[in-house]
Amino acid sequence: MALTPKTKYAKGYKTKALVLSAALELISTKGFQNVTVDEICAKCNVTKGAFYHHFPSKESILDRLHIDADKQIEERIPEILKKTSSLDIFSELSYLYAQMTVIRGVEIMKQRFRNNLDSEHWNINQRDFYNPQNRPLLKTYAKVYNELQESGEVSLEFSFEHFFHFLIVTYDGVVLDWCYNNGSYDLPSAVQEATERYVLSFKVNRTKSEAVK
Repeated sequence: MALTPKTKYAKGYKTKALVLSAALELISTKGFQNVTVDEICAKCNVTKGAFYHHFPSKESILDRLHIDADKQIEERIPEILKKTSSLDIFSELSYLYAQMTVIRGVEIMKQRFRNNLDSEHWNINQRDFYNPQNRPLLKTYAKVYNELQESGEVSLEFSFEHFFHFLIVTYDGVVLDWCYNNGSYDLPSAVQEATERYVLSFKVNRTKSEAVK
């Protein structure tokens, strides 16, 4: 019996989930460079044909994890907005991202940084990373930031693109140090503290207590 489009989608989603789960487990114990596609397929009982149907390469698994994280964060934004309507939302979101980073593990993030140092991979994926058309979550971030500027809470001096670029620099800096220390400290708390200090510089009316943080 032929599969319906809905059934095909469900089956494909399950296959991708199995591959990601197996890859994460293997990479966390053996390291990215020491894991092969064959091992991943054997671990989750998926054919190589099915693997390459969903993932062009082993490296593309990392990109999929990033996309999935975006989707999970986007689902949480309405809940966070109910609690805060200030720049603090970016600290909250960074904290959530850091929690997901811990789940992925140190080895995954180390490889992510290695990929970013590869000029070809970096140039291709950096365009997607900063393009709202390819990354819907970025539209939501920009909307929140622009609304805060309109309300007078955030300085009009800097564009969202400027703010977001250095927000990522701040986040990646902490994650890189966490990787260097083999995940030996509380990443979400460290990321949240660093992000709070960063976004504070964009606030128009800071209290004295905020200014000395």
